[in-house]
Amino acid sequence: MNMKRLVGICCIMIVTSLATWAQEKVVVPERPQLVAEVFPACYQGNRYNLVANFPGVLVFTFKGDPEKVREAWISMDLPPGVKLIGASTFRPTKHRIISKKENETYNWEADSVIDYGSIKHMDKDYSRSVITVNASLIRRLSPENVEWGCHERVYIQASPALIGKSCKIYWRVLTRDGEGPQQSIDLSILPPLEPSPKAKRFQLMVCYLAQASAPYPAVREAYYSYWLSLSQRPYTFVPFYDAGALSDELRDRMTRDFRCLAMVSCNGTGPQLNHPVSERFPKLVNPDAKTAHQKTGICPSYLVEDPGGCIWEQAVPERLDKRRPSNAPWIEAIVFDFEPEGICFCETCRKQFAAFAKLATVPDVKEIKAKYSAAWFDFRVQLNMKINRKLAEVVRKRFPYTKYWICTDALHSNASNMVQWISCDERTFDPDVDVHLPMIYRSGLSFYKDVELNVRTLKKPVFPLIDPAERMMEFYSRYSPLKVKQSILACAVHGAMGIGFWPQDYLDGAYLESIAQGMGLVARMEDYYFAKRDDSLAEVKPEPIMERTVEDGGKQSKLTSPSFGENIQYTVHQKNRNRLITIFNFDEKTDAILRIKVPKLPPGEYRVRDVESGRVYLDADKKPLGAEAIANGFLSKVKANHVLLLEVAQDQVKDNGIPQREFQKEIEAMRAKFGNASAFNGASQGEAVAGWGDFDGNGVSDIKLSLAGNWAYVDFDSTASIVGWRSKNTGRDVLVHGKDRGVLGQLVIDEKQGALLTQWELKALEIRDCSPVAVLSARLVTDLVAAGANPEGGSPLDGLEIEKTIGLDDKGASLKIAMRFTNSGPRKVPMTFSFRVKNVIARDKPAVATSRIRLKSPDGEKEIKGDESHRMFIIPGGDNHPFLDIVKDVKPEQWYPAALNIEEIEGKTVRQMVIEPDPRQTAGFYSWWGTNIFTFELLSREITLAPGESVTYEQICRLVSL
Repeated sequence: MNMKRLVGICCIMIVTSLATWAQEKVVVPERPQLVAEVFPACYQGNRYNLVANFPGVLVFTFKGDPEKVREAWISMDLPPGVKLIGASTFRPTKHRIISKKENETYNWEADSVIDYGSIKHMDKDYSRSVITVNASLIRRLSPENVEWGCHERVYIQASPALIGKSCKIYWRVLTRDGEGPQQSIDLSILPPLEPSPKAKRFQLMVCYLAQASAPYPAVREAYYSYWLSLSQRPYTFVPFYDAGALSDELRDRMTRDFRCLAMVSCNGTGPQLNHPVSERFPKLVNPDAKTAHQKTGICPSYLVEDPGGCIWEQAVPERLDKRRPSNAPWIEAIVFDFEPEGICFCETCRKQFAAFAKLATVPDVKEIKAKYSAAWFDFRVQLNMKINRKLAEVVRKRFPYTKYWICTDALHSNASNMVQWISCDERTFDPDVDVHLPMIYRSGLSFYKDVELNVRTLKKPVFPLIDPAERMMEFYSRYSPLKVKQSILACAVHGAMGIGFWPQDYLDGAYLESIAQGMGLVARMEDYYFAKRDDSLAEVKPEPIMERTVEDGGKQSKLTSPSFGENIQYTVHQKNRNRLITIFNFDEKTDAILRIKVPKLPPGEYRVRDVESGRVYLDADKKPLGAEAIANGFLSKVKANHVLLLEVAQDQVKDNGIPQREFQKEIEAMRAKFGNASAFNGASQGEAVAGWGDFDGNGVSDIKLSLAGNWAYVDFDSTASIVGWRSKNTGRDVLVHGKDRGVLGQLVIDEKQGALLTQWELKALEIRDCSPVAVLSARLVTDLVAAGANPEGGSPLDGLEIEKTIGLDDKGASLKIAMRFTNSGPRKVPMTFSFRVKNVIARDKPAVATSRIRLKSPDGEKEIKGDESHRMFIIPGGDNHPFLDIVKDVKPEQWYPAALNIEEIEGKTVRQMVIEPDPRQTAGFYSWWGTNIFTFELLSREITLAPGESVTYEQICRLVSL
């Protein structure tokens, strides 16, 4: 018998015995030696949607001290109908040296799993298994961070008998020192994925096929089949970067079914080089005159000049040979992941900058930041353009038949089109690349606009990336299954090459479902999306429930409710005599009833068909709408966060119909429900007016609070936040600078726990103590379609009522924002939550040169000027604040809640706004700095409300000097 194996089994049995909770309780260390997190459930309120008969993957990551933790196990209890397939690491566990001249071949092995038998939970028989955490993960442990790619993949599968039901998984981590706390994951079992047509021209990319290396054929085949059912030969990156390290089986499968790419990563300023070659070159110098720690963070000026020719003629080709070996012609393109975060302030760079900016003398770091920040940014953009051009030339010379793609930050639909941190302008890369792979890591309206801008502006094909599987709450929170579906259609309507998913395919079942639906819709309508687009061929407008005309400063605007603003977007594509209208509702809360007109149709009989449901629109006589009715206008509906495809075509087959009366009934019901119309009348008393106006001249009304000639505007339909604040003395709006616009008092719940915030409703416009006041309300409700929602129990925050009161006071020089939270949940259980009050300031010049935040801390007075991209201050003992899960790379500083002085500096003039946080409920604040904007976001304490209990948070803003 193999004695090593016997010893290993004995160790497992010892640790397994620790997990027998019916036995004597094990003493757990005060701070667990090993802390685990399960993605994506940890970002979904510990919920996970599992598609029946399809392997789901739970990704375990660990933090701990490798000197103290030498072995670890996961004890997992699964309910009846859910089975454990097995576990394996993402990184390869073994490799085989073929010869000294050839590369290594990676292998992935299954980790040890021992069945422990049954265990009772809630009077049900659960099956317990103990998984050995791979030794390679233990060796790479860190107490603070998780190294990229270091995670354990645990595969589970549910029986079809559980479809539509919910159940729980129980798990805990075991070490030689004891057992961690028991934790659970709520599972919702979804129906099997429906087959969909395969896109032939619209491309798909899954950056890393993580499940392709799973040591379980059922897992590999399920995910292969899933991605291949959506697109013909999707794109993917070579696993683990090195093409020569693939096994014959994996290489043959991938090259047959997928189009393979190789990535060249960026470290500091340019392409990553082999170590220790990179140590020979000058490093970039930080603002404090210290050399950066990046192994290949070479001074960008030296990188461009390359005096000895050692970089571009030797070091870079050597690195490329590692990524794209000569025996891998099946790699179609080399992709440069260009994210140059390093900024060099060495003397050489500053001298070159002086020449670039035509300065008489070489500025020091302080001068650059204070006087020349805009020119310094332009200088860095030019350097990065040259670095990219150098790499493109090497790729084309060395691999003439391999394409060269750039992956970097996208152009943005804001005033500057770029962000400060990365200093890359896609427009400067256009002549040197074959394809743009921009990281448009957002969703909704901003994603829609950015895709349109990049496709319209850039001459080379645009292939947007999104990251709904990113193991960072900051990014993960930007997505939902429905938003991802919208993003797929947004890429299609704007003419993008396709859509890609970064980094791996660790996707919740609800995301797998939405991706399949979105790709299926594109596949069915590809002939339209690759034909002519002409948005003038249709008119789409929301049907208002309430509408009034408002006068403001001699100009008229429309007050409508609900007001969707830019949240309703549509495109029209023409194929022969037919039309396809794609309509997006980016409002997260409100369904939209639409009136649609399609004039100028060629003669003939037409039908309007909902592409997704197949239903045909019917008139009052339950007959298909004719050409005249289609031209004059018909009603339709698009739900919140949804996309609707309507085909206006001839010779449609009638299936089942959608009578127009259905939509008319909804409008009538909403108008009948709209019982507080008197609240829109407004109020006035002397110089105090609570009414309506149009602060940005877009013809859409906003709440206007006026006092003594000063005014503030509130965006009541969207965020119920202050979007304009002007003084009569200067006529300046402190929140608006050119195209950029700030905001005050925006509520952001840190973790909605499977809930969504409803549309804000106006309760009152009134005068209180001679001050104009607006009162609005909203509530959190269970989001049954979002990932993580539990249809049986509902969100823990379902029924959290929020009343927001905004008042203009002190002759218009101060604003008071009060938010009252009440636990009105139907389940009568305590609610625990935290939130941010987000304030954004926009400038017409670089914020780092014109703005600062001053505050008092236990270490004395401090100043924030944007030298760092973000900073966070927290009260003593607040190190576990939930917001730290979103901004994991920031180290919090201590602070006691006190006034924040927000200053704008223009020559010798200093304009000051003071923000007073609520001293009782504030736990800290966070500040993020971009090019022309920065934020100061007040962080609440973690609040627990008993049923019926309320708490109020107040923020006061004062204009001290204008």
